[in-house]
Amino acid sequence: MSATAPASGREHFPALDALRVFGALGVFLKHSSLATGQQLRSGSAWMNHFEIGPTIFFVLSAFLVYRPFVNTLLNPNDTSTTASGTWRFAVRRVLRIVPLYWIALVVFVAVDHRPPGHEAFGGIGIKIGGIKGALELATFTHIYDPARFFNGIAAAYTLDVEVSFYVFIVIWVACVHHRARRSATPVKVVVRGLVSLLVANALWRAAVGHWLRPHTAVCSATQTHWTCAAVNWLPGFLDYFVLGMFLALSWVVIETKGQPGWLQRSLRWPALWLAAAAAGLWLYS
Repeated sequence: MSATAPASGREHFPALDALRVFGALGVFLKHSSLATGQQLRSGSAWMNHFEIGPTIFFVLSAFLVYRPFVNTLLNPNDTSTTASGTWRFAVRRVLRIVPLYWIALVVFVAVDHRPPGHEAFGGIGIKIGGIKGALELATFTHIYDPARFFNGIAAAYTLDVEVSFYVFIVIWVACVHHRARRSATPVKVVVRGLVSLLVANALWRAAVGHWLRPHTAVCSATQTHWTCAAVNWLPGFLDYFVLGMFLALSWVVIETKGQPGWLQRSLRWPALWLAAAAAGLWLYS
């Protein structure tokens, strides 16, 4: 997990590249097995568990995006990993995401577009939904329209969630970090804020998954109640992002104060971490 400083001055974590590979393979295997029907065959239902791919990306993204901000909060004199400011952050995110997504969307529409009423589910057959649908797809907002949730590249709904997290993290830093800077215990302020996000996540899932969803609500690829879409908005995934943010906070604290003894001792026994990972995968499945 050691970080390297490339010529650009931005830190790079080589070990996280391996996790990106696992996440990308998970997304590919999940959707290809669904589109081809392999997942529905006897003995292949386990392939559905590759849905863990987006979870990996959410945690990684929260860690990498939030870490410079929390480092600026706890180490204001350290310019090596200082947050670049809201404007530069926004520009970098846009250049990293938007051009390639637009190209992919245009290519898929040109190659695999289906007329209304002839769309297939599982990533085969791209539906636009008129001018309004095209604008929603271009601006990462189609997931907020239940009738168009599966338009465009169906698997890209997680990208819309990611974009909403970029907006959220700017607001979070402006509010929570402002209060933390005025406190004698900034870490506690941030931790309390993260716990509040977990509470909000639990309440959101309960609300849109049970309290506000009628018993007659339909949740499918072609007809969906608004709560079925809402469970896949940012509040429904906040627990994953909070995990990444907490890891970023922990990393900066450890960098500042040094590794605690229990962590140093545990790193000598990688089998413990492998066992924990296996237990986590079992729980997920």
